[in-house]
Amino acid sequence: MDSFPQHPPIRYLVLVLILLLSLPAAAQRNNIDCGELQNAYGPWDYTNPEHYQHKLPIVTANHFTPEVANLIRGQSAPIEKDLDYTLRAFPNHYRALNAMARLQRRNPELVDSSDIYSAPCYFKRALQFKDDPTLRMLYAMHLQLMGQLTDARTQYETALKMGSESVELRYNYGLLLTELKEYPLAQEQAQKAYAGGYPLPGLKEKLRAVNHWPGD
Repeated sequence: MDSFPQHPPIRYLVLVLILLLSLPAAAQRNNIDCGELQNAYGPWDYTNPEHYQHKLPIVTANHFTPEVANLIRGQSAPIEKDLDYTLRAFPNHYRALNAMARLQRRNPELVDSSDIYSAPCYFKRALQFKDDPTLRMLYAMHLQLMGQLTDARTQYETALKMGSESVELRYNYGLLLTELKEYPLAQEQAQKAYAGGYPLPGLKEKLRAVNHWPGD
């Protein structure tokens, strides 16, 4: 008798379909991709002076007020929805990305209970829209705070390879290297940050505490 390929029983296929359909919409979306950038308003470029001047004020007034930016309360919807609207209109909005990341670190269950993307998705959308060192640094800072130190390092190093001389970038990268106990490299980044005028002494004090900062 000829043999035929064995296929999974229909009942198993139905069960898989039911399980997929039972996932929250946000979970399904974040497991698959981070969505399209096409949007009814925009997407506009946060670093483009014309877009910043003529397009951003509409979004700011209605969705990214100081109360939203500081995670106090929403303007036209819950905070996460106002931030989502802002990041759909301006995917690389630095302050809104930082606010969304802070909100999700504070409320990690938010993604599963609300129709929004995960913080990494918003960063990936921003980088897809327009890659730049500041975005890489902000993403690295979020990953670092989430304990994903290897991934954070990749983002910091990519930003540096893009030619950034930002003292803030070097300072925060130095903090990561200190956390990784790579003190000579951390000291190198710290010296460049302070030579460029970075004002906060925290990195220097951390290195001094482990005997990796020369006497002032």
